[in-house]
Amino acid sequence: GPRGEEAASPFHAHFEGVPEEWERDSSEVAYMLDRIARAGPEEKVINSLLYWLLDSWHRAIGHGETVVAYAPEPFLLRRQGAAARLSGELAATGRLVELCASCGAYDEEGLCVVTEDDVGDRMLLQVKQIETTATLMASIRSACAESCPVVLSQYDALLRSPQLSLSTLERVEFDALGAMLDLEGSFVASRAEAVRSALLEWRNPELLFRYYDDNRQDERMAPLIRRWLRAIFQLSGETLREIRRASAANRRHLDMFSEEVLERWYAEDCPGTSQTKTLFMVGEDAGSCLRVISSEGSRYNKALMGYVLQSHVRVLVVTDNVGRVMARSVIRLLLRSDTREPVIFADPMFFTLGFSYELQAELLYQARALQEHMGVPV
Repeated sequence: GPRGEEAASPFHAHFEGVPEEWERDSSEVAYMLDRIARAGPEEKVINSLLYWLLDSWHRAIGHGETVVAYAPEPFLLRRQGAAARLSGELAATGRLVELCASCGAYDEEGLCVVTEDDVGDRMLLQVKQIETTATLMASIRSACAESCPVVLSQYDALLRSPQLSLSTLERVEFDALGAMLDLEGSFVASRAEAVRSALLEWRNPELLFRYYDDNRQDERMAPLIRRWLRAIFQLSGETLREIRRASAANRRHLDMFSEEVLERWYAEDCPGTSQTKTLFMVGEDAGSCLRVISSEGSRYNKALMGYVLQSHVRVLVVTDNVGRVMARSVIRLLLRSDTREPVIFADPMFFTLGFSYELQAELLYQARALQEHMGVPV
């Protein structure tokens, strides 16, 4: 602009006309962080919240851009349109954080009154719903913007509306989930309790949709992931166990084993785990090539579908007190090519925070216990 006149920033346009009543004292954000910390003191939910925010902003900046590794200038934020995209995403995520931080009641000194509901599962559900809805919308915007215009326009309008609330956001979340999984939003809403339950059970449910978005262009992967997500949220007629054990593709391998071997493999006391939540997060917890959010995109993490959808795959694992994987070895029930006898193949051990004799000893103990339980060489 002219000398002495400050040029208009692309950030300003997104905040023009915002009602004064939307402004909140920064102390409310502090109270929100305190409530989150008390609701899940060991789950690192605040870390997850920051992780989601940074990923959302980075994806917005890079939308539609081709980024060449180690390319010189211009940096991503200096490219044409990048600042405007970032400002829009900052406005959107800011409204969502504001919603989560809003206080229901104040005491005489003007401080937020925190109730038991504010620091329990309800608080964790709010955070996860906000993260999940925003991730869903980002996925839909890039995957089906032309075929899903209604839910996108509803979401954009809601973010600018004084009527934004957790309940209205949840309704849009159900519509968005339906749009992604080729289901009616009303059907998803009818399964509201199952959806909420799944969101609470997963430490980082937003990663489910981030994973789908990264693999949606793969004609073989996308239908599998949609099928898997429907089962997770109880939006189909099949369960995760049925997919893993009864689908035709898996039966071709499983039918080569005796019923006795399979019964021992599926038994509750079989060492290791086949929990989907653990199998899906082995890369994310360790920061390995299998992690969902990666500079390599979906190049390596496609293998996660093989873990979660095939019941001959389990994992020997040592976790911390909230379920994060500290050491693991993926195991598979296979047949020897020469004798056609069952054998359990164990991948090399992987340690999240570096090698540990203690963790190594625990995995070796599990492997020996597995061999004794199964009566099959490991």
